[in-house]
Amino acid sequence: MSTVVYAPMSGSVWSLDCYCYFTASACSGPNSGCGCGCGSGSGCDSGQGRICAHCAIPGYSSPVDIGGASSGDTLWFYANCPVKSINAEQFTGGCPGQSNSSQWAQSLKITMYDNFGGSGSQLGVVVYHHVANRVSGVINNSDPTGCLYNHYCAIPIGYFTSNCGCSCYSGVHVHMQRGGGSTESMSCGQSLTGGGGGSAIYRW
Repeated sequence: MSTVVYAPMSGSVWSLDCYCYFTASACSGPNSGCGCGCGSGSGCDSGQGRICAHCAIPGYSSPVDIGGASSGDTLWFYANCPVKSINAEQFTGGCPGQSNSSQWAQSLKITMYDNFGGSGSQLGVVVYHHVANRVSGVINNSDPTGCLYNHYCAIPIGYFTSNCGCSCYSGVHVHMQRGGGSTESMSCGQSLTGGGGGSAIYRW
């Protein structure tokens, strides 16, 4: 069975695979400019009044920004049954124009495992950016049967920040990327359903 990570809440895709890098000092990554067609429509939901000028975290792929939450809402990690535990590692970055101590620069690396206690085989890695009051360490799926009853892994990992103060677009959103795996087919402006069994974002 493949491992699937779902949308952390119901909302819409604000930007997708289209991140422009300002300068090497602001942030770095595999795309050195805006050649992906950011700006007017392509790769960015311009109807939301956003701009695709955002830093992706080097070493991770397929940036997706999902908006529609309110500041202070719980940010959930949702995955399917193979995930029995996660290891949450805090780091900072991805927010040009703000110090690493700002709420918008707070990020989480989530490593998924097929057994409890962060043991067994590693199933994949997903990162979340702009996360207030982040969790840390190994957290088991709340279903002690390992999804037998609930069929999904649902773990609160933090809270949505206030309107993004980075040099990207404003508005309450979460920025996600993946380590390995693949990205589900999506389009900018697409509506997403949050929760286990909702809209799939990444797959391993």
